[in-house]
Amino acid sequence: MRFLMTGLMVVLALLLMAACGEGAVKPDDTGTVTIELTESAFTPSNIEVVAGTTVRFVLNNTGEEEHEFMIGRVVSSEVGYPDTFETDFFHGVTVDVVGEPLMVMDGEAMLTRDGKMAMEGMATEGDHDEGSSTMEGMAMDGMATEGDHDEGSSTMEGMAMDGMATEGDHDEGSSAMEGMAMEGEHGEMAMDGDHGFMISQAAGTGGTIVTIEIPEDKVGTWEIGCFIDEGTHYEDGMKGTLTVTES
Repeated sequence: MRFLMTGLMVVLALLLMAACGEGAVKPDDTGTVTIELTESAFTPSNIEVVAGTTVRFVLNNTGEEEHEFMIGRVVSSEVGYPDTFETDFFHGVTVDVVGEPLMVMDGEAMLTRDGKMAMEGMATEGDHDEGSSTMEGMAMDGMATEGDHDEGSSTMEGMAMDGMATEGDHDEGSSAMEGMAMEGEHGEMAMDGDHGFMISQAAGTGGTIVTIEIPEDKVGTWEIGCFIDEGTHYEDGMKGTLTVTES
């Protein structure tokens, strides 16, 4: 009986070890990992990639609420609730975003949109002609700009709203929030600043592709998180793990 119990314990230990090693999803042959965002979950929640390889994260929000995608280390709660990561995985990394996300925060990443360089604080517009954009200190597509107003008036640095007049409605020298671009018609907003790189996906939308070449200095374990609704999504369990292994 003692030997039987010992054998059963060994089998259980082996099963537990195997279970702990399971679940790490790796990119397919095209370097793609598809991530489903739902209420309180990323699926898969455990992803493993290799440094030096190019990876495409395809984000599909199949839930009923807005969700976001961030990767980093050490959750920051300086605003009173989980809000971002103190260390952003995308810091200094070139990131290409394709699709129509609800919001893009470039943080300290080098952001491109569909292979084209996006200037700091810029949001591109998928429904307009190729190359049309909203740029820092400059607006396009139906927006009044500085040239139409008195000398010395200025735009809100890095902020533009489609179809919205800016300086003409304000006093000389008026300015705006730095590093923010909004597109009321299309819903996309891009921001920069202290917040790390983030993609926000509206409920029931998908197909946003985030492509990066994994830097060698990112080897280690990182956390995936969603901090929507003052951190309640994260607290409810919307988190995951990204492991970067050496090439």
